[in-house]
Amino acid sequence: MKDHLATIVARGVLHGFRVYYAGFKEIMGRSKRRFEERDWAGLQVDADERLSLYQKAVERTAEYFVDMVEERAEDAALWQRIQEAYEIEAVDPANGDLARAYFRSVKRRFIPAEAEDFAPHQSDAQHPEQFVEEVRVIQLSRGAEAISELLRKILDHHPFQTPYIDLDEDIRQASQILEDRLAEKLGQRPVAILKPLFFRARRAHIIGRVWSRGRYVPLVVAITNTEQGLRIAEVLLGDEETSALFSFTRSHFHVVTNHHREMMAFLRSLAPDKSPADLYASVGYNNLAKSALLADMFRLLESGEKKFHRTSGVSGTVMHAFDLDEFRFVLKIIRDRFLPRRVETTREKVKRRYRFVQYAERFGRILDIFHFHHVRFKRSSFDEKLLSELLETAPSTIHLDGDSVVFDEFYAQRRCVPLDIFYRSGADPAIIRRVVIDFGFLHKEMAARNIFTGDVVPNNFGVVSIGKRNMRVVSFDYDGYSRVTDMNFLGEPTKAGSSDSPWAVYDDWETPEESMVINEEWDIMPDKLRLTFGIPVEFRAEFERVHGELYSTEYWTALQRDLRENSPERLEGFPYPMLAKIV
Repeated sequence: MKDHLATIVARGVLHGFRVYYAGFKEIMGRSKRRFEERDWAGLQVDADERLSLYQKAVERTAEYFVDMVEERAEDAALWQRIQEAYEIEAVDPANGDLARAYFRSVKRRFIPAEAEDFAPHQSDAQHPEQFVEEVRVIQLSRGAEAISELLRKILDHHPFQTPYIDLDEDIRQASQILEDRLAEKLGQRPVAILKPLFFRARRAHIIGRVWSRGRYVPLVVAITNTEQGLRIAEVLLGDEETSALFSFTRSHFHVVTNHHREMMAFLRSLAPDKSPADLYASVGYNNLAKSALLADMFRLLESGEKKFHRTSGVSGTVMHAFDLDEFRFVLKIIRDRFLPRRVETTREKVKRRYRFVQYAERFGRILDIFHFHHVRFKRSSFDEKLLSELLETAPSTIHLDGDSVVFDEFYAQRRCVPLDIFYRSGADPAIIRRVVIDFGFLHKEMAARNIFTGDVVPNNFGVVSIGKRNMRVVSFDYDGYSRVTDMNFLGEPTKAGSSDSPWAVYDDWETPEESMVINEEWDIMPDKLRLTFGIPVEFRAEFERVHGELYSTEYWTALQRDLRENSPERLEGFPYPMLAKIV
């Protein structure tokens, strides 16, 4: 009878997964039509629905489980039998990893996840040896028109209902870009192109690989749909240019595929430096991304030599952060009692802002976040001083259970170098200058999307590497986010003091928080951003030359008017190198 119950419940969980996955693919299947019809609002609705779909499906399945087993919902032995039955039922090699991740999500509603739950499954190591279902191979000649021929064939294999404005001219310009940068003539090896289209924001991406410098390198054609018709927007070639494509600072692609394992194997061949979590998240498989992230974390902890410890830098007033050496992510929990702040907030307000980041278009400026629930770690995995701080900081979130530490919830965010630490790192002044200028562009780009970061001190921003040579400033602290259109931008003359320099009163950018910019929750004096931005003294004049309007009340009020009028296409994020841009 017990085994019979386990089989029935396992089939119920599997049914919940199949219903969820069918809904997931239905949402993704709308992407091409949304793009062709320029239905950008509908595309955002789909993105929101995709993110909420998984949570709702898991909750429904968990309710079914409780109805079936009643008071035995936390019976570990029963769960083990159900899992064994589930493995027998969920035999489809095409999506077995997705089905197992779904099972873990349901189980975690009742029993904390632990290292054994993320041990590698035998089938997970079986990557496709050949790309046959989702990859198209294009044979090329070696003539003078080889690049144009390639681009035309690629586009022919990915037709749209919407016509191109001037396809011949687009191909001519794109061919010129590729010809200038290909290390050798095409034709030595066939070109491989993924059949699925990758949709994000207002672009459709065709992703493939070409042979160059003795190896395969990524090739991406990005297409945009304007009011007049389709255009080739960019062509990207090589690791450096395509690194931003799968960045953890950008929103997830919408992709339709029946063979995600083959697609992911192909993407890994193009971006070997990207972790599985990065790639899974970039194409919308958040549940697999979170499983991969936890598996990596538990693998690092397995030897017992590494322990969680406090992060370097300034302690957050709302979040308590800690990390693990060699792990690419920082973990955060919300404090039960916040440290003194300029603007009061609540736990629910903080969580709403973190949910906003998961749903919003991050346009290359906001770090992605993963939200975990009910995870168990060994107590020995924590530095004792850190553990004491965590237990004191958030007793409603973390508790001890014998030799284990159980988190009811925590967040994981990609590691970066906080801007205040970067400024003091001794980096090349030319690099610091580029980062300082990029910091100004970050605020302009976020403001153009109606986001005011609120807490504008440098320790709330970080520096990440994009590719091997480029650095980019990102926002990683969300609890102060507000809409630009909600703020009151006030004018106040600069107090020049005894000096003619407008910087005279702002010599120390590490001023205590009580004298910083926000006097009330919605009141902002742009002139005082000179203080809170924390620009190093030697770069302040250069920053003001490029971004001085950020200190002007008129700049912000004009932007508010523009945002309220909903002017179309104010600023479209451009994550790729300018040399790749066509239109």
